[in-house]
Amino acid sequence: MAAGRDLPHDLTQFTIEQPTPLKATLDAMYGRWLALGEGERLELEWTVHPLPILSARDRAKR
Repeated sequence: MAAGRDLPHDLTQFTIEQPTPLKATLDAMYGRWLALGEGERLELEWTVHPLPILSARDRAKR
């Protein structure tokens, strides 16, 4: 991420303009970012959902 208190442009643009199922989560993250004091860290726990296992036939189509 960017140094200092500025969010990278692409993340800011995505957070503000894109209606996604993650909007509430991204808005909360942005609020936490803004509330950080000088030298504080923003630590996140992000749930990762594994991709489904592809069959050999599906892999061949890629």
